Amino acid sequence: MDRNGYMPMNGNGYTPMNGNGYRLLGFVVWRGAKWYARRRLPSLRKLALVAVGGLSVAGAAGAIARRAAS
Repeated sequence: MDRNGYMPMNGNGYTPMNGNGYRLLGFVVWRGAKWYARRRLPSLRKLALVAVGGLSVAGAAGAIARRAAS
């Protein structure tokens, strides 16, 4: 810091961010992404039910196709 209490700036006019600044930035971005995903995407329970249903339909279709081929 200089005698007025300001951080010295590098050549481009910005002070470099320290490790805690990057940590805070990462935390804010992560929380914002989680909030956005919760608002835009269906719940995990619905996604899991759709996935299980899709796998069971695909398995049944494969079993029917195998039985019809033999």
